[in-house]
Amino acid sequence: MNDPLFGNKAAAAVLSALLLVVSLPVVAESIYGGGGHHGGHVFPQYPVELDFGPSIVVETKTADLGTMMASAEMVRGEKGVRACASCHSFNEGGPHLQGPNLWNVIGRPIASAEGYGAYSAALQSKEGVWTYEDMSAFLYNSQEYAPGTAMNQKIRKDAKRADILAYLGSLSANPIPFPEPAPIEATSENAEPAGE
Repeated sequence: MNDPLFGNKAAAAVLSALLLVVSLPVVAESIYGGGGHHGGHVFPQYPVELDFGPSIVVETKTADLGTMMASAEMVRGEKGVRACASCHSFNEGGPHLQGPNLWNVIGRPIASAEGYGAYSAALQSKEGVWTYEDMSAFLYNSQEYAPGTAMNQKIRKDAKRADILAYLGSLSANPIPFPEPAPIEATSENAEPAGE
């Protein structure tokens, strides 16, 4: 098929493409500015100040251990220590494995499980008993709590750590009570008015 206007159509397509390539930067510059020969935006600009009111600063802070443990669940904690069962037993009179048996661990002097002699020097240098606070710090980052200990774990999630602590605390004939939640600090809104 022979189109007598084919040459005209091809020339029009080429000219349209060239016009588009040349005009796009000019149009973009006039819309978005850019300094060029127009000196920025074509339309006049007026400074506008927006006031969104006072800024609100939200402080995030890890909850105290007592508050964390108030909502802890031993059942979730028992599931949370399944990975530890390759090195520890949890039942009363259970055997020592690579690590000591953890029955009655909360309240027990650190590095003192009877019949277990493979404690690291790092744990042997620690004094006192395993409190919930000490065990929480150990579970949060064992190498930071006792640099050089054979244990190497980091349980950063507060809720998961609290569940494990609740489970470990339950492993006793006389469980030690959880720490009390910290009192709520009085603010200007809920503080009692001063007497006159």
